[in-house]
Amino acid sequence: MKIKHTHSIFNFMIAKYVFGNNSAMIKKQFIDYLVLIAITVLISACGTSENNNSYSDEGTSEIEVGDIQTLSYEPASCSESDQRDFINKVMHDVYLWSEYTPDVDVDSYASQRELLDALVYNDEQWSGITTLEEYDSYMVGEAVAIGINFTDQDDMIYLTHVYPDSPAEDAGLQRGYALTSINGYPVADIINNDLWDEALGPDVLDLDYIDNDSNAGSVSITKTTFTESSVAAYSILTNSTNGNKVGYLNYLTFNDNYSTDLAEAYTAFAVNDIREIVVDLRYNGGGRVYVAQILGGIIGGTTVAGRPAYSELYNDHYSSWSTQYSFASENTLNIEKVVFIVTESTMSASELMINMLKPYMDITLIGSTTAGKPVGSFAVEYCGNYIKPIAFKLVNANMEGDYYDGFPVTCSATDDVTHPLGDRDEGMLSVAMTYLETGSCPAE
Repeated sequence: MKIKHTHSIFNFMIAKYVFGNNSAMIKKQFIDYLVLIAITVLISACGTSENNNSYSDEGTSEIEVGDIQTLSYEPASCSESDQRDFINKVMHDVYLWSEYTPDVDVDSYASQRELLDALVYNDEQWSGITTLEEYDSYMVGEAVAIGINFTDQDDMIYLTHVYPDSPAEDAGLQRGYALTSINGYPVADIINNDLWDEALGPDVLDLDYIDNDSNAGSVSITKTTFTESSVAAYSILTNSTNGNKVGYLNYLTFNDNYSTDLAEAYTAFAVNDIREIVVDLRYNGGGRVYVAQILGGIIGGTTVAGRPAYSELYNDHYSSWSTQYSFASENTLNIEKVVFIVTESTMSASELMINMLKPYMDITLIGSTTAGKPVGSFAVEYCGNYIKPIAFKLVNANMEGDYYDGFPVTCSATDDVTHPLGDRDEGMLSVAMTYLETGSCPAE
């Protein structure tokens, strides 16, 4: 098995794009509906669903197994030695590839992170250790940031998104600007010599840039705490061939704020009775699996309601945790065609959502091959930290998974930072609309 190594773009702040003043009543109904789904999903995950343990193979475990995603042990104390012993035990126990975990001298590494790196299978880079504060802030959309997303290309750094009400917006930065240096580091040196931490670590960032009119500029921006929105942009378009309304949604991360983040976009989609949708995951590196399940249910609507969505399959020690989850049983959207915009930064929960819809809908991918992460982790708290071992394999209703090489695309397209997200003339969205209207890729 090949594990593909990828690097997501640097996501410094998710913005909130608000389009119009839609019906408050529909918005409230949708928020209530999503809260109900979330409660249902969380109850299912706690072991009361009829689908729970549908892949249980009793008798294979030789250890005590706690409730799903709850280990039956913890560090003996919070001494450094006991914490390292705990990490070592987790990776020999609940880790998906525990049979390949090597025996090491846990005290011979400079840090717990280096110890974890020595224990992972085939150099996979998805398992991690983080502080409680960092993890909890991420899951509720909080970040200390200046408010930009960017990508590097040809020794240049381009702003892909600048978030409203952020320090970056206040400083006048816009999508499409090219950074030439950060805190005195030329961008070519940052990219080629992996100087991201050195350049981006300080609380104040001095940026040199070239704007969209080819003018040079400089600005000093201080990082500030923001609450992120997972919806970067949305819009309503029209299919010129059949007259159908097409919803466009750029979704950045699957976090716990999905109900409020999605409410305005969903309202617009419901009011306009969209029949086709373009879901833009070009920057989406994953997040909460249950949120991917909820959004997948919204996209699939009555086609998938109540049907199996995906399964989590654990190693032989924890086979009793293996569980199948289903889509919600009701939805108000009637989507007939789905196009996903994807890139090499599209991974994890993003890929899962695509995979869970494949058995039920004709899925078209536009952009470039996805990252390839068909596995997931859960967070185990210990001594002020979380360890997040890759612990389960993800498969759809047809038991299809193992997409370590990523999902290929039907039509190739590249990010077009010269146009706003949601603009029909933006390169990737233009290709998606052409495919919806003609059933084929645009001529090159």
